[in-house]
Amino acid sequence: MKVRGGILLSCATGALLLAASTAAVRAADQDQPFPVKAPPVDNDWWWHGDVEVGGRGFLNNPTRNGSAYTGSDSLAKFYEYRDLRPGPFSNMSFLAGSKDGLYQVGFWAKNIGYNDQSYFLDVSKAGVAYFTFGWDETPHIYSTSAQTPYLGVGTNALTLPAGLPSATVTNASRIVPYLYTTDIGIQRNTASSTFRWTPTDAWDVRADYSYLDRTGTQVAGVLGFAPKGGSTFSSPTQVIAPVADNTQNTVTNAITGVQMFYRLSQ
Repeated sequence: MKVRGGILLSCATGALLLAASTAAVRAADQDQPFPVKAPPVDNDWWWHGDVEVGGRGFLNNPTRNGSAYTGSDSLAKFYEYRDLRPGPFSNMSFLAGSKDGLYQVGFWAKNIGYNDQSYFLDVSKAGVAYFTFGWDETPHIYSTSAQTPYLGVGTNALTLPAGLPSATVTNASRIVPYLYTTDIGIQRNTASSTFRWTPTDAWDVRADYSYLDRTGTQVAGVLGFAPKGGSTFSSPTQVIAPVADNTQNTVTNAITGVQMFYRLSQ
């Protein structure tokens, strides 16, 4: 009886030890789970784009150099800040980027080949560098039916045609045979770019640059001496003055975390 009881006691003790070891293993599994493998990095790129090609024209065929004061149609106001001449036109866009979201590229073009065309490029690496570049053309048409007798419009020297009567001040009708029609307007072309570099969390470097070029003509008033060598001035005369200038703007700055903290503490 004692032997049998001892055997039963040993079996019970072994069962308890087995159950305890199993629980310990489960606890260890919960405290130290098996490592989960990170999903593979997708280095592929996505992209999409579109191209629009077409043509345009007028159904009523308006007069381009019609004078508004005579009640005739004129395209001057229609073309004031845009170029919608009849003919083919094209627009396009292209976008691409890495599927991990790190790199992106974008390109857009509008009204290609016309006086109001524009282009835009955007390239970036998220959290590191950003670069944009733009080119924009914008016309400003004042008139498509201006009349003048002066030769050399658009230059710095205006001359009157040979044979023009000198007594036009008192008899303006005598100048009519010497008039011809010309456009008056300014073409604005602008190039701009922006660069940003953030190599670390403490640095933010930026640079901006723009270049504006203006060419064309505009109306200007000129005062002349009265006839016969008098000392008084005659009535103002409108002439077509040339426009040729450019403007450049550059802005650069670098900000660090120390500088930002100092400024915020003031």
